[in-house]
Amino acid sequence: MTAVEYLKYQYIERGETLPSGVFQEALEMEQKQLKEMYLKGIENYDPTFKRKSQWTEVDNMTRRLK
Repeated sequence: MTAVEYLKYQYIERGETLPSGVFQEALEMEQKQLKEMYLKGIENYDPTFKRKSQWTEVDNMTRRLK
């Protein structure tokens, strides 16, 4: 269970509702942190990995396809 899921569970258990948008914002923050940790793991495993340039190229290719 992640911290965000725990927060949601605690509110539900107490019968309260989460303030509007708080849960979604927390989920987005958590996803961003997980992506950063994943990329750091790749960099630690493969020091030649160029994070910014590789992700920029992927983002540019995705934009062209749309």
